[in-house]
Amino acid sequence: MSGLEDIEARHRKEKKELLSAVMMLKKKAKSSDKATKKSLLEEIESLESGLKTRHEEELANFKKNLGDSSLTSQENNDEIVSKAISNLALDENGKLTSPSIFFLIFSTLMLVQNSI
Repeated sequence: MSGLEDIEARHRKEKKELLSAVMMLKKKAKSSDKATKKSLLEEIESLESGLKTRHEEELANFKKNLGDSSLTSQENNDEIVSKAISNLALDENGKLTSPSIFFLIFSTLMLVQNSI
């Protein structure tokens, strides 16, 4: 599973657990006096909003970190390309020498592999 799928699966599990806890609290609230019932309903609302906020923050952080890693990957790709270009060598006829061609092909393969 990918990181996002793991997070979403955990969120579904936590929502399900919260739902069962809420059902138990609501059953308690039905048989309680008004003050206890009100405090239980406030607790339920607090638990639900807290879980929702935490899940939103976790998804936002994951997406932010995902964006940062792709930026780093792009910076690495740019560095590989500049090294490949700076290491190109031409022979007296203006053709690329074998080591330069090899380095260029190797660099291109590394870029492709990193982008997969």
